[in-house]
This record gives sequence, structure tokens and C-alpha cells, in this order.
Amino acid sequence: NGEFFEPEDDAPYWNARKGAFPAMGVVSRAYLTLDCNVPRAKLPLILSKVEEMSRAKGVTIANVFHAGDGNLHPLIPFDPDDKASLRKAIEVGSEITELAISLGGVPSGEHGIGLEKVKFLERYYNATDLEVMERIRKAFDPHGLLNPCKSFLKEKCQPKDEVFRWLWEWD
Repeated sequence: NGEFFEPEDDAPYWNARKGAFPAMGVVSRAYLTLDCNVPRAKLPLILSKVEEMSRAKGVTIANVFHAGDGNLHPLIPFDPDDKASLRKAIEVGSEITELAISLGGVPSGEHGIGLEKVKFLERYYNATDLEVMERIRKAFDPHGLLNPCKSFLKEKCQPKDEVFRWLWEWD
């Protein structure tokens, strides 16, 4: 049911898409951006669930997404001077990522796995897959010097910084 736009007609749509991220500056000085992905058929469901979550948590969440492939970039605002605000944004982001996985999606659609997403790998991949990934990692980094806390195995890292621990929390 998509519509076809001639190149001269699509500028307002592209401008709206490209302006979504900077427009969040009106809402907050900082925001957490996610990159989870769901099957396209689940996109309406997850968008409505994120809206419900936004109301229930009292957090304004802007939904920016790629409708063609189900890739979500919810923007979750927080106050960078308030650790409680940041923690709440991280918790909401984790809930959205968990929801995406429960709907048959993945924790990252296009930007890779970082500190805040590594904890979801064991929910998405089985133990054998993770073991193979760890062996590949060891082949390129036998001494574990590169990004030690981005390992697939949670025992590899003991975060010392409070905010880093929030990102790393597995349960």
C-alpha cells in the first residue's frame, strides 16, 4: 500500500526524516538512540507498544524508523546532568530492545553491537553461536586487548563506572 513519489515531490518527507534527530533538541539536551529491528509485519505493534511505554513511564519517545525493513531508532531523552534521568532512559531502551527480540527481531539492525546491546546477544543467539563468535574474536585478538568489555561473555568484564554498569547490567 505504499505510495510512489516523484523526486520533486519527496523533499518534505526527506526533510522530516532528516530533521527528526535534531528536532529532539527541543525536547531535551541529550537522548539515547536505539537500533533494534523487527519483522516488518510487527512494526505497527512495536510502535504502539513503544507509545504505551512512553505514556506509562512518563518519557517522551520519538519513533524514527525505516518502514521498509523494520529498523527502529527510538529517541529517548534524558538530562545529562541527572544520573537518574540517564538510568531511566537506559532502562526504557533495554525494555524496547527486549520487546523487539520478543517479537522476532534483533537487538541491532544496522549499527552493530555496543556496550548497551552486548547483554542481549545471549537472548538472541544460542550458546554455540556465541562460542564461535568468541573463537573468531580470539583469533584476531588472542590477548583480549581490544574492547575487553565488548566480549560476548559477561564474565570478561567488571565495570567500575556507575553509568557503565547500568549499560552492562544483564538482568
